[in-house]
Amino acid sequence: MKAFIEPSDVLFFRDARTFNRGDDHVARLVFPPMPMPFYGAIRSSIIAEHWKNFKEFADGSSTGASNAVGSSSKLGTMSISHFSLASKKGTIVERLYPIPGDLVEIKGGNGARFLVLSPRKIPAGTKTNLPSPVDTCVLGHGSVGLEEIRGFLNTQGLSKYLKGKEIIEDDVVKEDEVFKREYRVGIARSKETGVAKEGMLYSAEFARLRKSHRGQTSSIGFLLEIDGEDGLLKPQNNKPRILRLGGETRTAYLETEFSEAPAPISTSKVPRFKSILITPAVFTNGWIPDGIDAISGEGILNGHRVRLVSAAVNRHVPVGGWDIAARRSKTTKRAVPQGSVYYFELLDSTTIETPQFYFPLCRDEYYSKQGFGLSIIGDWNYV
Repeated sequence: MKAFIEPSDVLFFRDARTFNRGDDHVARLVFPPMPMPFYGAIRSSIIAEHWKNFKEFADGSSTGASNAVGSSSKLGTMSISHFSLASKKGTIVERLYPIPGDLVEIKGGNGARFLVLSPRKIPAGTKTNLPSPVDTCVLGHGSVGLEEIRGFLNTQGLSKYLKGKEIIEDDVVKEDEVFKREYRVGIARSKETGVAKEGMLYSAEFARLRKSHRGQTSSIGFLLEIDGEDGLLKPQNNKPRILRLGGETRTAYLETEFSEAPAPISTSKVPRFKSILITPAVFTNGWIPDGIDAISGEGILNGHRVRLVSAAVNRHVPVGGWDIAARRSKTTKRAVPQGSVYYFELLDSTTIETPQFYFPLCRDEYYSKQGFGLSIIGDWNYV
């Protein structure tokens, strides 16, 4: 099932860093958010609909929804197979994708110009500090100045990127076209007296999603594809489902009745491919994808024997949260951020068809069911 989730007001997705007195007084925003709070919001909505109260669910009481949502200690069959930002104009929804780590903007000149970096073979005898098993460096062409792009790719831009075609300014949606940051100030109060506590002033960073895009009325929200939900998310009485989403239990609406803008992508068969993470990934071996040997770089991905050639990976992002059933913090993990790019060569066959959507890179069932490690594969060539 495809679902479009639109917030009714601001949203609050805090990062996994500690937020205690003496540590930091600012609750910092993570945006785009991770898929985990969306999985939890949908699961909680189904639980509220099929159990009398949360205690019954936590105690193991079974209903017709148990197969999909699982139990308080284990996830059910429900999983997220796609998660992205999206723009909704009327009844048409268009996906927005994270900027790949090898797509950069060229500094200077008139108008925005973009460049896709490529792995470059390092001359024999060159000494580097590249981590094993990577043996190529992702570089640009010439000596032009480059900078990171803060924004997203629309479907047209993604289609061009995956086929190695030139990216233009209309293909990139800047961050301020999607949302703006708002700050709210608060102070902790005593539960016994209701009086403000000394030294407990803090501020929180919220995201307000835009209601217009490039002069047209539109709604920015989130597009999800949800498997194994057993039809539990079907609308009732033609009304959208109301979710409690993110921090401070802000509300959002889940719709299932809409059309989707097609992605104009033609396929081709290539001997090598790159995999772009569209959601963060939690791997067993740090930044190296599951199934890949950390020394040789060889392994199995989605049934294909491959060798990891290079990677464009930014600094890790912490993944954590609060376990409501256990009433404790979840174990914080280091995740590879969305937009990271991995370059592979095929070892067991001559070609693979690209592009492919939702090519899985994360094998941990707990995280993969919640939408982590989703990727798209496209073409690449050596410089």
